[in-house]
Amino acid sequence: ERLTTLPTHLAQPTQTRTMAEAIFDTLSKAVADPANKDKVKKINGVFQFNLTGPNSEWVLDLKNGKVEKGKAGKADVTLTMKESDFVSLMSGKANGQQMFMSGKIKFKGSMPLVMKLGDLQKL
Repeated sequence: ERLTTLPTHLAQPTQTRTMAEAIFDTLSKAVADPANKDKVKKINGVFQFNLTGPNSEWVLDLKNGKVEKGKAGKADVTLTMKESDFVSLMSGKANGQQMFMSGKIKFKGSMPLVMKLGDLQKL
């Protein structure tokens, strides 16, 4: 007997997390960790990440200790880059200043806060 319809578990598209989602999930746990409270307060800014390929938007709110998908009400810094470049940056495989100089990262907002982004890798 032939199957005329796929079993429901096969018909549903599988949810695959992007590397960016995994990194933001890790950042969310690090930001919420009481051991990192002083580091989070030291950065003290709201970052809007606009990633492309695949497209996604993320808010890293280090004033209120939150990481969430979506748009910030008022970001201190907005960064736009390819998801693959974000992954390279956050994993330490790429230098943020070099990426900025070569046009791989575009930003609007506070330059001093952008300079503190390296501290995120230490969380």
